[in-house]
Amino acid sequence: MTPAESNAFRPDLEALRGVAILLVVAYHAGVPGFSGGYVGVDCFFVLSGYLITGQLARAGKVKLAAFYARRARRLLPAFTLALLGTVAAAYFLRAPLEQNRIANSALFSAGYLGNLYFAHEATDYLRQGAAANPFLHLWSLGVEEQFYMLWPLLVMLGLKTGRLRRTVVVTLVVSFALSLVLTHYRQPWAFFSSPTRAWEFAAGAVVTLSIAPTRRRLGLLGFLLLVASGFLFGDGTTFPGVAAALPVLGTALALTGGEGSAFDLGWLRWLGKLSYGWYLWHWPAIVLSGASSVAGKALMALLALGLAWVSFQLVESPARRRLSGKLRPLAVGLALSCLCLVTAGWWRRASWYASLAPGQAPYTRAALDWPRVYADGCLPDFFGKFKECGYGQGPAVVLFGDSHAAQWQPALEKLAEADGFRLVTLVRANCSAADVAYNLPVLGRRYTECEEWRRQALARIVELRPGAVVASSSLHYVGDGMVGVEEWREGTRRTLLKVSESGARVYLLRDPPAAGFDVPSCLAARAWYPRWLRPATCSFPLKEAGVADAERRAAEGLARYVDLTESVCPGGTCPPESGGVVTYADTSHLTATYSSLLAPALGRELGPDLGSGGMRAQGSPDAEAYGR
Repeated sequence: MTPAESNAFRPDLEALRGVAILLVVAYHAGVPGFSGGYVGVDCFFVLSGYLITGQLARAGKVKLAAFYARRARRLLPAFTLALLGTVAAAYFLRAPLEQNRIANSALFSAGYLGNLYFAHEATDYLRQGAAANPFLHLWSLGVEEQFYMLWPLLVMLGLKTGRLRRTVVVTLVVSFALSLVLTHYRQPWAFFSSPTRAWEFAAGAVVTLSIAPTRRRLGLLGFLLLVASGFLFGDGTTFPGVAAALPVLGTALALTGGEGSAFDLGWLRWLGKLSYGWYLWHWPAIVLSGASSVAGKALMALLALGLAWVSFQLVESPARRRLSGKLRPLAVGLALSCLCLVTAGWWRRASWYASLAPGQAPYTRAALDWPRVYADGCLPDFFGKFKECGYGQGPAVVLFGDSHAAQWQPALEKLAEADGFRLVTLVRANCSAADVAYNLPVLGRRYTECEEWRRQALARIVELRPGAVVASSSLHYVGDGMVGVEEWREGTRRTLLKVSESGARVYLLRDPPAAGFDVPSCLAARAWYPRWLRPATCSFPLKEAGVADAERRAAEGLARYVDLTESVCPGGTCPPESGGVVTYADTSHLTATYSSLLAPALGRELGPDLGSGGMRAQGSPDAEAYGR
């Protein structure tokens, strides 16, 4: 079989596209049973490798201009319409603060670098809000475009040397090995980057170069493997890694089925024909509508299917008919790309200035109002090295825990200035003070770096022998199902026992209630929208957390349990502003300014022994060598 034969129009491939887009849309809509529907993207990658490699190798010579003209004609008109439509919708449906956040992703997506942007976002602790970004789905288009830029060169090399199949197989093996390694050490980069996804395109290329599409039983088996992975996988699956082999193998086998395959159904072929447009429109429709229920998301997805049909009729089909030749599609494609970049760039700039207007500036400042440990590089991220920092002069007091401990640094620094002690920070992103092990969703694996850091931090506390240790952690580790309540209590007690070896007075500081929504964005929306569109309130009720009771029990006999909940949420209601100061910088972290305002309340709870007199009476050593 030749690549030419494999690339004759095959209706079953349209049906396979229909299966892939159904998996993706059902996953994004939260339809029960489709927890692994994200594998539909892997199916698209394999399909692209199959078709593109056949097109490039068909004549035995790669014709770059003709190839890029076909890609521009096929992809860019619909892409431009969807991107500009999403920008326009977000402009009217989001306040400037949120606009500016998502405008950055629009700019990168317009330059087909969205995958790199979101890989960075997923590993940047302060920017983990991608799930609410209407451009998130365009990461896969970035991978596709990068594939289109580099793959023809690889095929040219393979054709020139007469070893195209071997070149493709080597690429598959190397890329898959890289995917396995990065999935363990840097999962977001393994998920979003092109080099770790190239093996999926290569799998399709191997099929187009090697196997005739006449094996219907294999095709049916492949279809079942693909669909099964959509049902069996979930957000807790370490992906891509080894798990990605199942949908990739399933798609590759499905490609061998040929016409008359069991899944070659008319309605699936219709969905497959609209799959590109539906993919472009469905995610922005779900996100920008604010739909939260499965029914609401499904309705938005169906409306997006209507937009995809309109786009196909008015944009995609006419573009394929009228943009003939080579130069015209390339010129139009370049113009459309420039239009997307200029629009996204203008929106980014305009939204930033709008966020600084008098009615919006307080909320923009609040979203940027983080403790100085962030700017000083004293809060290592998921992969950062151990680091301690010191603030003030005098005997040492240690602040120990995750970012929810770090939020108390402004309050404790204020107390340090007044009471004459040196605040030493031992904090790490997403790493609880409690001695527990858990899988971190953003990494897709066990957070072993945290466990090693915690051992180092506890050893350092014992070595330092400070006058006092203030430990605190977010409570979401239990709320998100990573750790059980009793496991949390036992882990907290193990930590407190270890800290007590230093001879320090120990305080366990309860984490303030989490809002569950971005507070500055909510306030910005209330100030921006007309009355009938704005959120009813940005306050939220206090919900009792059973994990706090577990912490209290863990502290018995080992530490003083400090609870400032009544100060943050007086009367059982947590206000978004207090004394003209925004209380939260995001969904769960206090602003640095508000933390400072809580210093007197914190000082009363910690007691007078934390001050200079108490520290020196204990003979605690001065912390002389703490660099920032």
